[in-house]
Amino acid sequence: MSVQGISAVFCVASEGCAGTNSTGVCPEAQAGLEFGSYCDLLETGVFGCKPFIDDIGTRDNVTYAAPLDCTGNIAGEFPVSVENTNSSFCSLSPVCSGKVSGNCPGAQDGLPDGSQCVVIETGVFGCVLP
Repeated sequence: MSVQGISAVFCVASEGCAGTNSTGVCPEAQAGLEFGSYCDLLETGVFGCKPFIDDIGTRDNVTYAAPLDCTGNIAGEFPVSVENTNSSFCSLSPVCSGKVSGNCPGAQDGLPDGSQCVVIETGVFGCVLP
């Protein structure tokens, strides 16, 4: 599982916080992640893990708008971020994320060529521009 701003991959005991799953778990304190992490809305409009900034569980104070609502969208019902874009796009399930080589958003408004699922720099699957 990746943690925003940390260039390492961590293990979690159950389903991780990612995409539309705001109740998934995030890595606890361990080597490379001094204070552990928590699930929060990321700048990309999807949920992911952010590192605590101290040992008493202080979170950053940055907030973002609610994720894209894909309910009933023909492109898929799950908002997914695409690397090197400033938006989230709708995708079919299962979504490309973490250990899952799943679906990425296809061509749609703001994403004329769609996206593809690859192992990204953090060592997990993610959606990128073709």
